[in-house]
Amino acid sequence: MSGWPFPNMGQVACQAIEDAVVLADEIKINANLEDAFKAFEKRRLKRTHFIIEQSYRIGRIAQTENHLLAKLRNMY
Repeated sequence: MSGWPFPNMGQVACQAIEDAVVLADEIKINANLEDAFKAFEKRRLKRTHFIIEQSYRIGRIAQTENHLLAKLRNMY
């Protein structure tokens, strides 16, 4: 998976907002910025991976060159 995958789900702005909220929360909890960023990463990693994987799958379906799969996709 390479590139910026979020556009397939329209998640760029949403993820930025979620990141800002979680990071602000961690900075309130942890006076040490290194600890705050480590905690932030731990909290965000699972969700971020889920969004990336889903977006990648959607992108592959949307950009398929297989004619049969494209016909199936276009039926909906």
